[in-house]
Amino acid sequence: RPGNGYYGAKIGEVYQDKYKYIIPTSINNTEGQAARNALAAAVSNWKSLDQAEKNSYNKRADEIGGISGYNLYIKEYILENV
Repeated sequence: RPGNGYYGAKIGEVYQDKYKYIIPTSINNTEGQAARNALAAAVSNWKSLDQAEKNSYNKRADEIGGISGYNLYIKEYILENV
């Protein structure tokens, strides 16, 4: 890759990465499909909640700190249903 923008790199000189970047042949494996389905269901259920329920999760998340109501809901949904 070009050296421009890297600390100590000479302008216009091309550098090679130490390691090759490997792209997996498929990330859609059967082992991970259950987790992807559960996450999709959790997101769909979050979208179907009314605003009062979402506000309840947001309030609980604020009390916990460091997490949003959305993430709290997803976490609890996954723990209960998977």
